[in-house]
Amino acid sequence: PIIFKKENTKKIRKKEDSIEFFFKKIKNSFNIKKRQNIIIHSNFSRLLNFKITPKKFIDYFLKNFPDATIYAPSGFFREKRTKLKNIKKIQPSNEFGLLSKELMKIGVKKKIFRNNNPFDNLIGFNLKEKYIKDKNTLAYGSNSPYRLLLNQNTSVMLIDVTFFYNSMFHMVELDTKVPYRKKINFKFNKKIFALFARKKNSLFLDYSRFEKEKEIKKIIKRVSFKGIEIKFIDYNKLYKKSFNILTSKPNFLL
Repeated sequence: PIIFKKENTKKIRKKEDSIEFFFKKIKNSFNIKKRQNIIIHSNFSRLLNFKITPKKFIDYFLKNFPDATIYAPSGFFREKRTKLKNIKKIQPSNEFGLLSKELMKIGVKKKIFRNNNPFDNLIGFNLKEKYIKDKNTLAYGSNSPYRLLLNQNTSVMLIDVTFFYNSMFHMVELDTKVPYRKKINFKFNKKIFALFARKKNSLFLDYSRFEKEKEIKKIIKRVSFKGIEIKFIDYNKLYKKSFNILTSKPNFLL
């Protein structure tokens, strides 16, 4: 009789649960070798079950894609009771998740990117430590990193989150001049900044609706890792298609 040796199922399961397998899936599914900028919105709560920490994620990402720049949305600056002259010394009171916190930690020893808008900003890091320049008086305006990245070979990666968390849609709202927002000015650190704010705080805007649109569905690449969905979308294409939707239906998100 022929005897077949059974592979150790625990070893196979362990291999499939590894960060190496996670990045193998990303590499095979998204073809991002030549991509320069990746804006990542993420939820690490389930990834941590597989020992994929933000630190390991960044290390492996840049190991696999050494020419890429990783960006993550960051929290708000808040003025403290003690007045600080240098805006760089003012720490954010709220971060947008574990990935941005890890990028802030990198910034202690290495040069990172962070734009100066106190309300909405990005943190970025690459191995060359070279970044775009901006002034950004209006969040998502002409000098914002979201705008500058639009024509610089950029993609959005959503890890275990929906389109609801995709910040770039605020730029689309600004450009289509949606009727439920208006520009307001506010002062921070003796400088004037602008915000395209909701006219009523009670308004609920459902950005996940974009994900259900046929034209947008076509440009979303997806891969699953242990039930965790990773989405990958060309940034410029997503901007154009969501722009067309809000132009024809200004109240689409309400």
